[in-house]
Amino acid sequence: MRLKVALYVTYCVSLGSAGFAAAPEKSAGPDASAGKKLFVQHCSSCHYADRTTTKVGPGLKGLFTRAKLVTGAVVNANNVKQLIENGHDGMPPFKSVLSTAQIDDIIAYLKTL
Repeated sequence: MRLKVALYVTYCVSLGSAGFAAAPEKSAGPDASAGKKLFVQHCSSCHYADRTTTKVGPGLKGLFTRAKLVTGAVVNANNVKQLIENGHDGMPPFKSVLSTAQIDDIIAYLKTL
């Protein structure tokens, strides 16, 4: 019996992970560094990231420490996402320009400001 177990263990070790399904990888979630690149590309022409003063639109430093968005909505990820997707006042909508994952990356970056 011990010989069978030892042979089985040796066989399994020699296979390594071949033949076994790999555990599914967890999604890394939103990526703030990718969001920073997207912000520079799509948002920085109108918004400062490093100050609160207005450029064309409001500066976004400390956005997630503020009480309200320019729309009057409470500052949270969902409301910021809706604002980016749908635009507001002079801000164009980005839902046809950016994917949901890209918008989530931008929000992750905005939370670091």
